Amino acid sequence: MKQRNNRNSVRMAVMAFSIAAGMLLSGCGLTGEEGYTREELENLARIEIYEAESGTLLKTIEDGETLYRYLQSCGEHTDLVFEAEQREAMESAAESYRFAVYRYPASKFGDKEPEKIYTTMLYQDTGIAKLVAEEGSVKVSLPEEWVTFYYEMSEEEQAFYESILPKTDT
Repeated sequence: MKQRNNRNSVRMAVMAFSIAAGMLLSGCGLTGEEGYTREELENLARIEIYEAESGTLLKTIEDGETLYRYLQSCGEHTDLVFEAEQREAMESAAESYRFAVYRYPASKFGDKEPEKIYTTMLYQDTGIAKLVAEEGSVKVSLPEEWVTFYYEMSEEEQAFYESILPKTDT
């Protein structure tokens, strides 16, 4: 009978340890108060907003909720084009803001710094954006014109960008 109680005690201890370890490890992937994991954020780390003309950093976004909203409204660009008419529209318009997007490296081990993967440029009075992939994010060496894309933003994407721009006193 005593041996049976010892086995039950060992089982209970192992089970309690397993539950505690599971709870502890499940919290390791959280990125902030909102509870989004790196996987849910697709390793997105931050977005930096720059004023185009001066290059001044206006705002850095690192909160999980806003990053998740970015992925929902702007994260997938399946309609990237090289068309001349988008390029011509860009050339005649003034660049207003640049959004630099950073991701954590895919490796889950080690404390690696986020890497800039692309920059999106918005232009005044157009619904067209220019996306330029960072040289280091593309694993082969390509000319810049091959990693520069133009696309027409959806209303949802335009509304998202408007919502995160710093408020100005006008």
